[in-house]
Amino acid sequence: MGTCIGCPCHENGGNPTSDRSGDLSNWMSALSDDISTTNLALPGTHESMCLYGGCILQCQKWSLTRQYEAGIRFVDIRCRHIDNELLIYHSSVYQNANFDNVLDDTFTFLDAHSQEAVFMRVRAEYLPEHNTKLFPEAVQMLVDRYPSEKFWSGQEFPNMGDVRGKVVVLRDYLGPATFGLPYTYLDIEDMYDVGTLLPKDIDRKWGSVRRHLEKALQGPRTTMYLTYCSGTGVLAWPFTVAHKINKRLGVFLDTPSGKRRLGIIAMDFPRSKLIGKITDSNFEVV
Repeated sequence: MGTCIGCPCHENGGNPTSDRSGDLSNWMSALSDDISTTNLALPGTHESMCLYGGCILQCQKWSLTRQYEAGIRFVDIRCRHIDNELLIYHSSVYQNANFDNVLDDTFTFLDAHSQEAVFMRVRAEYLPEHNTKLFPEAVQMLVDRYPSEKFWSGQEFPNMGDVRGKVVVLRDYLGPATFGLPYTYLDIEDMYDVGTLLPKDIDRKWGSVRRHLEKALQGPRTTMYLTYCSGTGVLAWPFTVAHKINKRLGVFLDTPSGKRRLGIIAMDFPRSKLIGKITDSNFEVV
């Protein structure tokens, strides 16, 4: 369940996260307080805590804190509910972290970078075991350990000025809550089953990504769009898919057009340079 020898994502020559120079810890500080968060381009990660499981499962190389420092502002958190605790899992593989670790690291970052905000999908993962509480109750209990003002509690997506220093939880589960927004409020593209690495399959995956990004550019300005660039399949590991799709995404983002509203773009193994291209989309390029 650990790392696998010979996996390209652990070789420096092919490691898409070997570039550690990018520090975008405060990039949101340049955004106007009046801009709606639905009108932004937000870099994110898919399976943000999945650092273990070998080439077949691993989706990220950076720690959560490092992701935030690199400019990531959407994270995808999967919690398995066991013994009334919320453990971070990818499928059946424990990721050596719990949900309280995620919240602690997130608020440590936000306390030090008070102009930033984090969008956090929270989803129930794999099979629950030995619980006396429901999943929403377990989430609420952990959230209640923090001051309520640290979480967005409005009924719609906020303006930037309303959410600085806060987490916007995107609840990908059923049940009552005093915080966040339903994940179903987003317009989502997630064609995760790529099939193979054959050109026709990669073309199909990239086509779904490109079309949704173009939809985000032209769609209602009150809608939050979420595009997953991640995928997997037969001998198409997350790393190998990311290598191909992230490269095409970079070319797409190089198209000169000034400010571009792209919504959330969730990636596996993003490079600092690619993250910077997404954040740059929020500003006029002279």
